[in-house]
Amino acid sequence: MGTKIEGHGIPFDPIEPADLDTPPLKAVSEKNIIEDNAQPANLPQTKKTNSRIVLILLTIITLLFFSAAIALYVAKENEINQRLKVQAELEQLQSDKAVVDRELKSTLLVKEQLEIDLAQRKENYNVLLGQCQQQQSDNEALMEKFNEKMKLVNSLKGRLEKEEQDKKLLGSKFEAINLEYDDVKKQLSQIRMAKDALENRILQLSRKRRANTVELETIVVDSDNPVNPMSAAGDSASKPLFIKLGPPARLEGQVLVVNKEFAFVVINIGEKDGIQESQVLDVYRGQDLLGKVKVERIYDTMSSAVILPEATKQELKEGDIVKLI
Repeated sequence: MGTKIEGHGIPFDPIEPADLDTPPLKAVSEKNIIEDNAQPANLPQTKKTNSRIVLILLTIITLLFFSAAIALYVAKENEINQRLKVQAELEQLQSDKAVVDRELKSTLLVKEQLEIDLAQRKENYNVLLGQCQQQQSDNEALMEKFNEKMKLVNSLKGRLEKEEQDKKLLGSKFEAINLEYDDVKKQLSQIRMAKDALENRILQLSRKRRANTVELETIVVDSDNPVNPMSAAGDSASKPLFIKLGPPARLEGQVLVVNKEFAFVVINIGEKDGIQESQVLDVYRGQDLLGKVKVERIYDTMSSAVILPEATKQELKEGDIVKLI
C-alpha cells in the first residue's frame, strides 16, 4: 500500500514504479554510448536499445508528470484543507465573536442594570439621608419639647411645693377660721340673747300700750233733740270707741350679721313679723339703695337671706336697713 494522502477527506494511493512491467533502467554512461556508436553492425540491437531508452524516458516523464500532478493535487488539497482550516478558524472566530458579543451585550445589560441599581441606591440613600436629617430634626424638636416639659415639670413642682405651703397656710387659716367661727357662734348666741331680751321688751311695751288704750264712744249730735252732756258721757262710757287705723307701714328691719364668705346676712325680721321665704328685700344705707337679699330661712324673730350679686352694687354692712318690697 502506498502513502495515504487526504484531500477533501478522500484517500489517495500513488502509483509506485514497481507496478510497471518495464525492466529496470540501466545507467547510461559515455562508455556505453561509444560502444553503441562503435558497433554499427548491431543496428537492430541499437534500435531496440533506443526504443527502450525512449520508453524509459517516456515512463520517467509520465512518472514525473504524474508526480507533478500528484504534487499539484496534494498542494491543491493542502490549500483546500488550509482554506477549510482557515474557514473553520474563521467560523470559530465568528462563533467566538458572537459569544463575545453576547457576553458583551449581557455585560452591557448587567452594566445598565448595575447603573440603574446604583442610581436607585443613590436615590434610596438620599431618601434615607433626608429621613435621617428629618429624624434628627424631629429628635432636636423632641429634645426642645422635653426641655420645655422638664421646665414645666420643675415649674409645677415649684407650684406644688407652693401649694403645699399654701395648704399648710390654709390649714392655719382654717384653724383661725374655726376659732373665728367659735367667736361668731358666741357672738350669735349673744345676739340671740339680745334679740330675746329685745323681743321681751317689745312684748312688754305692747302690753303696756294695749292697757293704756282709751276706749271712746261715738258721740252722735241730734239738732232736734239736744243731748245732755252727762248722759252723752254716760252713753259714751257704756259703748267702746274703735278707731280704724290705716294700712300697716312697710316692713323694715336691720342687718345683724354679714357673712362675706358664704354671701348671706342675718336680719332681725322673723316669722312673727309676717315675713315669708323667697321674699326679696331691699337693703338701704340712709337713702341709698345698696342691693337686694332673698329670704332663705325664717326663725321666730330673725331670718337669714342670701345676697343677690346681680342686684347688689355695694358691700353690705351690719346696721344696714332692710325693707320688704
